[in-house]
Amino acid sequence: MLNGYETVTLILVLAFLFPLGMTWLINKHPNLVAKGQDAAGRGMAVGCTSILLMIVSGALAIAAAVLVAIGHKRMAIGWNIVGVLPITGSFVAAFVIYTATIRARDRRARRDKAWADSVPAALIVDDDDARFSTMFDAIKPRFRTLEISMRHPGALYWQQGEWFPRLRLLMLGAEAMLKSEGQNGELTQDLLKDMCRRAGEFPILLHALTSDASDHVASRLKAAGWNVHTIVAKDHGDSWIESGWLAAAVPLLKAEMERRPERPPPEEEA
Repeated sequence: MLNGYETVTLILVLAFLFPLGMTWLINKHPNLVAKGQDAAGRGMAVGCTSILLMIVSGALAIAAAVLVAIGHKRMAIGWNIVGVLPITGSFVAAFVIYTATIRARDRRARRDKAWADSVPAALIVDDDDARFSTMFDAIKPRFRTLEISMRHPGALYWQQGEWFPRLRLLMLGAEAMLKSEGQNGELTQDLLKDMCRRAGEFPILLHALTSDASDHVASRLKAAGWNVHTIVAKDHGDSWIESGWLAAAVPLLKAEMERRPERPPPEEEA
């Protein structure tokens, strides 16, 4: 024969299960709470109703646990265990949901990175804005669908992880890479050191106003294993960008695009 505490515990446990069952039912059959609504309306109605039912279920679990704490001496050990099962199950469910959410977030982050890494790009790195624009205007019409962007060396230091995995050609200004004054100069030297510590992943077209600058930077990069091609402005006259530089950049980029074509987007992880 059940005493009063045990009877109330049984009622609370059964009442705890009812909102859970209703939550499963309305998610299985959304028309029960959102008949005649469009997809967005059904999602909103089911979501709000599910939250309310879970709140009710949680309140009942707490009530059962409080009842066990108050009347545990008057209840059989089996009913003490039954009374704390709802709150224990709620904590376990919350942990499982939290863990699943974290894993789903990590999967999305890996998927987004894989998507980004699958899109090829080329990058012009220099600190002369006029030269930036001239180079971009010269090469972009030859590769209309390719992402071609421009960066200062100091900014690229922080963005190596974003750009390097998908670069097909790095068009690098030698004089810009030799600057070391100020914060941007320090970051530029850090970028050069980082590049000299990693294997060559893509070809580099090094442009310079003088051969001294190109030789200094090229020698360090080649020693690290990079495939470096050099264009010195004085060897090609005033229009060196439109002539010598572009003539070297186009075949290099075409060859690398053929060697490493655009990969299809990665499939969604299960």
